[in-house]
Amino acid sequence: TDTPVITRFAGDNFREHVLSDGVGERTRTFALNNIVGYVPTKFSDATIVLGPHGKSEIRQRNGSQTIHEIPQPVDFDRFDPVSDRARATLRNELGIEDETRVVLTVGRLSERKGMADLIDAANFLADRTINLRWYVAGDGPFRKKLLATPLVEPIGRIPHEQMPDYYRVADVVVHPSHI
Repeated sequence: TDTPVITRFAGDNFREHVLSDGVGERTRTFALNNIVGYVPTKFSDATIVLGPHGKSEIRQRNGSQTIHEIPQPVDFDRFDPVSDRARATLRNELGIEDETRVVLTVGRLSERKGMADLIDAANFLADRTINLRWYVAGDGPFRKKLLATPLVEPIGRIPHEQMPDYYRVADVVVHPSHI
């Protein structure tokens, strides 16, 4: 029909199988993403990817010749830095002590998003005399394990309009995702 075909590639789909449990699930995920999922990228007129990693993955697999990269958006009006005084006020409103180092992780509480690694890191840090709290925003199957992890404070889902405040009070943001 001479209709242009555009494929959107999000994430690291081609390597997702390594995170699957069991040989059967690994084989199924590999087949879906690397065989069935490969066909659209191979024969598309263009591919849209999120970030440079996706672009590299499609090029490596000899996908469509035209690749459009969409950078991950950041709303700099909402996610702007604040003064030390405003930061101290936000910390107080969120119940965080002034001397506490704040680590923040935001995302689904799952294996794929690196929660087992987060737990290992928190246990390692708990053996040190570091005054920190690791706030984890999100929900998922690792919630109970995180509740039992020293230094970690699973805070559940945070309304989107409140997320900038959590980023503003963080000393460091950790994104342990495997994909």
